[in-house]
Amino acid sequence: MKRNNLLKHLRLNGSYLKREGASHSLWCNPQTGHSEAVPRHPEIPNRLAKKICEALSIKKSDNTTLHPTPKASAFLAFAIFSIKLCLCEVIISFWCR
Repeated sequence: MKRNNLLKHLRLNGSYLKREGASHSLWCNPQTGHSEAVPRHPEIPNRLAKKICEALSIKKSDNTTLHPTPKASAFLAFAIFSIKLCLCEVIISFWCR
């Protein structure tokens, strides 16, 4: 599986990049607190992708194409909206001084 597809799947299911290491990226699931290393290879074996998803408590679909859950997509949309709203409030309060 392509690394970009795995990272997209992790992001869409609520995980985030905690830090970058020398040869791995450390991803964290904030709902469970679990962290897992993802290698920086362009191609990641399907068994390893499955292990990473299981360690982060993310369900992987049966085929190699991973799709986000509707709940995760809704949460992501709400999180983006909330961040935009907070940024607008900060900008407005800064300009109104």
